[in-house]
Parts: sequence; structure tokens; C-alpha cells
Amino acid sequence: MSQSLTTQELRDQVHLLVDLAHVFEYPSKELASAHGLDSTQLEETYIGLFVNRLGGIPAPLYAGCHISEINRLEFMEHFSAACRQIGLSLDSSYPPDYIPMMLEVLAAMGSLPNSSDTEFNDIHQQFFLEWPHTFACILEREDSTGIYAAAAREIADILG
Repeated sequence: MSQSLTTQELRDQVHLLVDLAHVFEYPSKELASAHGLDSTQLEETYIGLFVNRLGGIPAPLYAGCHISEINRLEFMEHFSAACRQIGLSLDSSYPPDYIPMMLEVLAAMGSLPNSSDTEFNDIHQQFFLEWPHTFACILEREDSTGIYAAAAREIADILG
């Protein structure tokens, strides 16, 4: 999937984003076992990548941290406003640029019968093009298990 998908092809694949978003939840014993890992090892990897590491975490789970052109606060404000404009409300227990939530929002929007291709394309173009590749590259370099790197690469491939 190295080439850009059409709007319809992307809409057809957004349901996969929800499954991929779940990979970035706090690791379960089931996830560790499915990949032949000890749950403690996976938990330590998760914490070191996304929560806490001496010197700073390499891959925050916030899209705005992986975008170079605008600051994170502006990105969050613009994403929140775009979601409100199309009638989607965000879970207020997370910052608006929390990657798993953003993926779920795009998946929800892609399955809404009343969302136009133009609206869907605008959201995709404005908020889902730059950070997925950067996020995937960081995880490909930093993730010793390969689980998070593979999920991030698939997200980047789907989103273009």
C-alpha cells in the first residue's frame, strides 16, 4: 500500500484503524502471548516508548508531537473544531490529538452515511498525512518487540 488510496478505498479500510488503535492501549497478557512475549517485557517496552523513559519518551501517543509545521496546541484546536463541525464529539478524558482516539474518529467518520467525500478528504488531508509516517519511523527504530512498529507502519500505509 505504498501508493495513495482513493477516498473510497480509504473509507473501505478505516475499520482496520480501530483494530490498530487498540494495539496502542496498555498492553495485555493476551497481546504479549499472541506475539510470544512475556507480559512484563511488553509492558516495559510500552512504558519506555509511550509513557516514561529517562531522557524522554521517543514516541508520544499524541499526533501533534509528530508534526513539524504547526504547534501541538494549534493542531489539537483545529482537530477539535473540525470534529465539532461534522457533529463528532471527542472523549474529553484524552487530549484531542491522542492517536488511538483520532484513528477511531476517522473510522467513525468513514462509516457515517451522511459524511461527504469532501469532508472526509478534508479531515484526512489536514490531520492524518504527516504524523503517521513520522510515528512509524520512530517506532521502527525504537520498538524492540516490533509489535508497535508494525501497527504504526500499517496505519501509515493506510493513511498514505
